[in-house]
Amino acid sequence: MKKYMLPLSLLLAVSAAAQTNAVYPDDFTDGKYLGKQVKITNHTYVISYVSDPYLAEFFPRAAGETVADHNSDEYNAISDRNHDTDMRLHVSLLPSDETPTPLGTQYASLVLNMTDGYENWGLYDWMYYEAQGRGPDIIYPTAQPVFPDATLLVCAANLRWYMTTLGNNGANTIDQFNLQSTKITKAMAAISADIYAFVEVEQNAGVLDTLANRLNSFLNTPGKWAAVDRGITDASSTYQSCGFIYNTLTVKPVGQYDCTISGGYRNRSPLQMFEETASGEQFQLNCLHLKAKSSYDDYEEERLEQVGKVATSLKNNAYRDPDILIVGDFNSYSAERPVSYLESQGYTEELKRYSPEGYSYRYDYNNMAPEFGYLDHVMSSATMSAQVVGAQAWHLNTSYKDYDYAYNKTNDDSMKRYADHDPVLIGLKLQKAATAISQLQVPHTAVTVENGMLTIKGVEQQVSVWTISGSLVTYAAGNITLSLPAGFYLIKADNDIHKVILK
Repeated sequence: MKKYMLPLSLLLAVSAAAQTNAVYPDDFTDGKYLGKQVKITNHTYVISYVSDPYLAEFFPRAAGETVADHNSDEYNAISDRNHDTDMRLHVSLLPSDETPTPLGTQYASLVLNMTDGYENWGLYDWMYYEAQGRGPDIIYPTAQPVFPDATLLVCAANLRWYMTTLGNNGANTIDQFNLQSTKITKAMAAISADIYAFVEVEQNAGVLDTLANRLNSFLNTPGKWAAVDRGITDASSTYQSCGFIYNTLTVKPVGQYDCTISGGYRNRSPLQMFEETASGEQFQLNCLHLKAKSSYDDYEEERLEQVGKVATSLKNNAYRDPDILIVGDFNSYSAERPVSYLESQGYTEELKRYSPEGYSYRYDYNNMAPEFGYLDHVMSSATMSAQVVGAQAWHLNTSYKDYDYAYNKTNDDSMKRYADHDPVLIGLKLQKAATAISQLQVPHTAVTVENGMLTIKGVEQQVSVWTISGSLVTYAAGNITLSLPAGFYLIKADNDIHKVILK
């Protein structure tokens, strides 16, 4: 049967009387629309490809219905309903500006000529059609998130085994590695973040330098992009890890890269302080990668143990700056315990706050309806949350199937499907330290508080500040000014020890 798509101009010429408005699936129970032109009035989403790459399933959902997390009651209810009401349509014939149509595309007022079909359990679940046009409000999932109030942009991204060592889960050949690098580089250039926090990169001395250099070469910006020194001396380690690349013109790393903030895996939860060049404001960025699920074990208990250790380490490091942002691949959906544990510790999940209907990962299994949800998260401390002005995943990857775009399946060199997780973008507007310090309960002439900042006058002596647990906060000569969270501290200045309670 020959199928075709009429131009939109011809669609506009079709008289209103020739069209029949219908709600899918309620009105499709007796085949009454076969041979007629139908305008589907409910919102319809492309949600998965089946075995034929030119087919997609459509799940009709109410406009604004949330994408539920895996295994939630809401997800199971939607999944059960959709399995009973799915409608398969030829992607190649859908009115679209992209081929194949990106998964997650939303149609309103989709117009079809119903040409054939068969009855199955009272529903026409397979229908041949000729696509005639679309409503004016087609929504693609691939629009780049924009945060107008942000002065800094952070991108958290899983790179799906970016390994310079060939044949070790990543690229198997140099051609594959070059193609993978090109796709990632194009995505980075389009995102244009100030800081990239990467997951699943090889743990060797030069892999992130390689990627930063490729970005500089692609944009013709020598020296603009640099990798944070991870202190790795082993050039051959093939273990996966995390790391940072940053824009040297807008931010700078402060202090050493700390790979001891760990849940048991070295370089799977690094902590780095960054300073915004324009404002001089600083914050701590933790890139976290928790243990993955598998087909035989969920490993949630292990992930919960990991995140507990990380939370404790970050709490002990809050004296550096209470503004803490945790990003990365938690391998946990939003309702799972690793996320809820961090929320119980005072962290805010910014994706729930700014993009609750979104997702960063699509799980496909045996051509069944996929599972959508957040495996990647953005958690901010109380003081940091006030400085987050947006968070959203950009569906560069979940909207496209591996066999159409992946570096090891095709020769496509676009940024589409550069990995399996979507990049998550976070907009920041850093502010002056909003600490809880307002007064000294035990004052001393050498120690003063003004505008939430602690100033210690050491005159000619060395000054050191210690937490009550014995951790050294800072050590310097002369006067120092600090932003500290409320708490109990020991200050050594002018050969005296001062006990200070900051409230």
